[in-house]
Amino acid sequence: MLEDREGDIWVGTDKGLERFRQRNLRWYPAPEGQHVFNLAEGDGGEIWASSLNGPIYRIAAGKPIAGSPNNVRYLFREPSGTLWASQPDGIWVWSKGRFVKQAVPKVVDQILRATPRNPMIVTSAVADSNGGTWIAIGGRGEFYVRNGQW
Repeated sequence: MLEDREGDIWVGTDKGLERFRQRNLRWYPAPEGQHVFNLAEGDGGEIWASSLNGPIYRIAAGKPIAGSPNNVRYLFREPSGTLWASQPDGIWVWSKGRFVKQAVPKVVDQILRATPRNPMIVTSAVADSNGGTWIAIGGRGEFYVRNGQW
């Protein structure tokens, strides 16, 4: 018999190997009326979720984050810990325990919208090794932000 680093118990028998392990999955019911979730790591390693028709929730606590934007379409956490949230009318950043709406580059409003219904659709984001973040705004291009400067 052997216990591995994940706590699984392995037993060698005449018929082969058997592995015994605890179930590592937990079920967290969705808040009433919410679906289509985006997930990101929040402060302290907890999981946060947003949906198309509600606020951002702390999953384990089952509570919305006070002051969070509603109707968030995209969540992204940089390696530095900065959390970005995008909704149809703008981009928000989690800073010092609260969400703060960010000004976007003026050129974003000058470029034609991807669709009239959704003027601000962030489709992806990635942090680079220089401490900046590339944000793709659907139909408008890719934009770079570092230390709050676009």
